[in-house]
Parts: sequence; structure tokens; C-alpha cells
Amino acid sequence: MERQMILELQYAAPIQYYARLLQYPGVILEQWEHYEKASYRNRCYIANPNGRLRLTIPLKRGKHERQPIRAVKIANDTPWQQLHWSSLISSYRSAPYFEYYEDRLAPFYQQPFDSLFEFNQQLMTCLLDLLDMKLSLSFSGSYVKAYPESVSDWRSGIHPKAHKMRPDPAFEVPVYHQVFEPQQGFIPNLSIYDLLFNEGPHAIEHLQKAYDQDKVKCGEI
Repeated sequence: MERQMILELQYAAPIQYYARLLQYPGVILEQWEHYEKASYRNRCYIANPNGRLRLTIPLKRGKHERQPIRAVKIANDTPWQQLHWSSLISSYRSAPYFEYYEDRLAPFYQQPFDSLFEFNQQLMTCLLDLLDMKLSLSFSGSYVKAYPESVSDWRSGIHPKAHKMRPDPAFEVPVYHQVFEPQQGFIPNLSIYDLLFNEGPHAIEHLQKAYDQDKVKCGEI
């Protein structure tokens, strides 16, 4: 049986997330978990003139960590879409490929979404298409606390908090030109937005090279 991976949906996930997707013939997206705050589920990081900028999708008030992920609602009473899109424009308007993708991505910041899960799912589908990533994706049928060894469990393994980040020795951070690199230096593992806007159709090549295949073959993934 070919090995699979399970992980959660994230908001414009980091480069590591998309590079890891390419390492498995089958990927399961968790749809029965409970929401975890302060994770990539509702935040991403892009580059701006001051360094890393966090974009956070606001959620309706409530005990989100006790809610199934499909029940988590976006707080659309704040202009978060306008703010996120304005930040993306100001950060990447001068990036080589922003103009090639903005028409496809702008609707995610114009049309209201009620469900965080649906927003992340539809945005991910769009990003996979823009990256020309052909994957075999499925959704979990129920919540399974511990999967067999044939399924690599990376739920919450890619995390913005260093102490919660799972070791990933086979991952090698792709290095590429960034808009603000002359001022800030290279900032690793930002949102996939950063790689896409800076490298365009070459982004997939960076993702394909991001894992040391000798280590992958030795099971270090």
C-alpha cells in the first residue's frame, strides 16, 4: 500500500506545506478535527518592507477550540478581506508575477465567506491550480486519533510556534529572490503567496526540490 499523509487545511499555507504535499501519492485533508487557535488555520505570513507580516482571518466569538473545524465561522463584520488584499498588493505589486495571478485570487478577498473551512478549501484548490500541482486529495471520513504507520500524520505538524513545529529533517528551505530581500534579507518559509508571486511558473520547481530525496527514501519524512 502506498503511503499517505493527513494534515489540516491552512490559510495560504507556508511553502513547507505545499512542498510536503508533493511527497505523497495520496493526501487526506482532515475535516473532523476541532479548531486549534494560534495556528496556520486562520493565519499566514507574507513579506513586507518591515519583515514578516501576519495576516489573520478573524473568527466569530466563541470557544473555537471546542468547535469542529467545519463549524468555525468567519467574522465578516470586520473588513479583513480588504485589509488582507491591500497588504498583498502593497507587498507584491512589484513582484514579477503578481499581475499574472491577481485576477484569480482577488475574488477570495471580495466575495464573503461564512465558513473558515470552505474558504481555506477553495483557496487551496485555486492555489494548487496556479502552481500546476496535480494531487490525489481526499477528505477524512471520521476523526481518527492515531493512524497506522501507512499514514504519515502531520496534523498541526507545520505550526507558526517553533515549540510546536514538528522536526522535518528532509525539508530544505527553498531559496529564491524576494521583493524586499535587499532590505530585510531572505525570509524563509513564508506563505505560498510569496513563492508564487516571486517565481510564478517556476514555483513548482522549488517545491519539487525542497525535500532531500535521499532522506525521503530513508524514511526521514
